[in-house]
Amino acid sequence: MNLDPLSSILAQVSTAPTDPWTNKFMGLEADQRFSLLIVGIGCLTGVIVTLACLISSVVSKGHQRRIEAELKREMLDRGMSAAEVAQVIEATAADETVGQLKAIYGRK
Repeated sequence: MNLDPLSSILAQVSTAPTDPWTNKFMGLEADQRFSLLIVGIGCLTGVIVTLACLISSVVSKGHQRRIEAELKREMLDRGMSAAEVAQVIEATAADETVGQLKAIYGRK
């Protein structure tokens, strides 16, 4: 059967090209892959933010402990007794706790 060139070109154009990604993503179409990508990015962002907060908290606590240790060492070097050092540290910790509770509950 002899077809003219125009009809053979139209036959080639009318066939829809197949999406090569459909087979790689469990048969998901383009709009379904986009939705999956958006959900994946959201989950990944949540994990990254959580890890950043945890790392920041650990670094902050370590810095606070180092400063407290330096303060204790300095007070002992000045000749203060262990009881006096403990009294100063307890007073400082109580003040910080009260400040944190005020910040949490909004009382001034």
